[in-house]
Parts: sequence; C-alpha cells; structure tokens
Amino acid sequence: MFTTTIAFKFGYTSGCSYIYTVIIKVMLYTVKIVNEGVITNGLHTDNYDEAIQHESYAANVYGKDNVWICDNIQEVMCG
Repeated sequence: MFTTTIAFKFGYTSGCSYIYTVIIKVMLYTVKIVNEGVITNGLHTDNYDEAIQHESYAANVYGKDNVWICDNIQEVMCG
C-alpha cells in the first residue's frame, strides 16, 4: 500500500498553531475509459493483473483506443 501524508495548518489561537495530518491511500493503477468524449475512471487498484483484466474487458466494450491503464505514481512524479 502506498500512502502519502498531507499536513494542513489551520490558523493560530493564543500563540498556538493547530496542524492536522490526513493519511490518504493512493491506488497505484487506474483504468481510464473514454465514453462519448468524457474520460472516466473505470477502476482503481493496487493489483496490476486486475487492471489488465479490467482494461481488456473495457476495450471490448468501448474500443481499444478508448481504454488505458494509468500508473498513478508516474503521473504524480511527471506532473
């Protein structure tokens, strides 16, 4: 499981600051689908085999050019 920590700072009260930490679980792979010109997220998973199976099924329904697997870590690192 890949997790990332995001810290939020909410003002100052009497010289004290409050910082809250939120842990967000980020799935490694997302299967993206283009349906009538709209890109949707078909599946979020950490299992690459599951992503490949879902991509194969969705490609039969929506067409091979309209379905792909997005590597979320690479998306974050490359922008």
